Amino acid sequence: MTGLTPYATSFQWRLFSNSHMYDTKVTIDDAILNMTMVRDDPYSETSDWTFSFFLPNKHNPGRFTYNKLDADASADTSYLRIMLTCAYAIRDFADTHDANQIDVSGFDSGAGKSAQKTRIYHALLNSNKHMFADFDIQKSFTGHLFLIRKQQADATGIRDES
Repeated sequence: MTGLTPYATSFQWRLFSNSHMYDTKVTIDDAILNMTMVRDDPYSETSDWTFSFFLPNKHNPGRFTYNKLDADASADTSYLRIMLTCAYAIRDFADTHDANQIDVSGFDSGAGKSAQKTRIYHALLNSNKHMFADFDIQKSFTGHLFLIRKQQADATGIRDES
């Protein structure tokens, strides 16, 4: 990951679906990278978020895919730079929306590919721990990968806002 630069480092999160979902878009090599955050429990102020990203589908215009083979993107598009861009977007969303927990598990057309993406995300987050110093990076026994905000509290157990 050393020497890689993300495609973008600032993001405009668009709210839709009554605050249950946000998205942001980045142009990369003439393609659109669409990233979303979906609230797991739309009625909770403290609910968790799930991150995902999509690229345009070359087989079905107007639709998106999470699979690079089906993506309408240049052959020069770097998957690792996309992942780094996603890390910056996740950090930006966590700051902008004070997210306490974000599921960043990989998802693809099969369990093996999903697990492989989760391993890539895990390595990406671990190699960029400085970006997420206020989060624990945790992998569950079910294979999900979470960023969980470390609680800042004083001796009384009340969150320290300083």
